Amino acid sequence: MYNKEHLDEAPETFEELYEFSKEFNDGEKYGFLALWDNYYFAHGILATYDGYVFKDNGGTLDSSDIGLNNEGAVEGAEYIQKWYEEGLFPEGIIGESGGSTLTGLFEDGRVASKMDGPWSVQGMKDAGIDFGAAPMPKLPNGEYAQTFVGVKSWNVSNHSENKEWATKLITFLANEENSKKRLKLQLKFHL
Repeated sequence: MYNKEHLDEAPETFEELYEFSKEFNDGEKYGFLALWDNYYFAHGILATYDGYVFKDNGGTLDSSDIGLNNEGAVEGAEYIQKWYEEGLFPEGIIGESGGSTLTGLFEDGRVASKMDGPWSVQGMKDAGIDFGAAPMPKLPNGEYAQTFVGVKSWNVSNHSENKEWATKLITFLANEENSKKRLKLQLKFHL
């Protein structure tokens, strides 16, 4: 997400974003912010450098092979650390209040761009921010960040006393027609 008051368009590369941030930051304004102390967001960087949670063996995840300390994951973590060490992120952008800090700074117009998701759209609209959304920039290794995505699903508990009826309800809710209706309502709400 980027604030069009500060950026006409999103940078193509993280190197451009890094250089922009070094010039733009002044202790009150920030060129780019991300919650990289939260694995949900840091994963996009670590995975792009070949870090992983569980090894993917042809579609089967191997929980005994954790790739968060391999050479690539360490390189990704070092890239993340560079932003913190060079003071490009404010001190309040870590820990449990990090998300609130990031949101508040962006909605106050003090941040040019941020790594965030559709849940932040309404707040930006309410704050009157003229914003755009774009893919994450390419990292120094030439790859786009491999971010997590959220999904919504319907599930029937194995402990349900009414599995047949619950399955029929889910089949109805998740059919093509109703899925399209739900998507349209979500897009209307978020955008």
